Amino acid sequence: MKAEHQIGAHRIDVEEAIVICRYQGAISVDEIKLVHDVIDGVLKKQGHCYQLLDLHTVQTLEPPVRRWISKWAQTHTLEAVLGFHASSLMFVLTGLMARAIYFMRKDKRPTVLVLKDEAEARAMVAELNARRPPPTKPAD
Repeated sequence: MKAEHQIGAHRIDVEEAIVICRYQGAISVDEIKLVHDVIDGVLKKQGHCYQLLDLHTVQTLEPPVRRWISKWAQTHTLEAVLGFHASSLMFVLTGLMARAIYFMRKDKRPTVLVLKDEAEARAMVAELNARRPPPTKPAD
């Protein structure tokens, strides 16, 4: 399953259980909600999801957006959130937000990393996916 979504100036690509978010500039609360609707759809269809974030052209997330994402993350579990092409500022902000989510969740998920580029992020998805336990079949 491959799909593309345009949400404002932001492009969201879906490849099976991978959602690649290519943000352009600032992202509003309304836009981030629509992005997470796409992610929620992948979670429901695939049973798991890896989010890749191209942080090259994103601006700093405003506090209402960060709060909304943190609240969403309390009720939705991703396998990993992998950022790439981050500026020093986005690297620090992503780390702070990841720590906040990590401390709020008992299961200490998702894995959050900021990597060099998209190829490195995709390699990490492959590694993490290889470690996933096989799906369990319902009892008869």
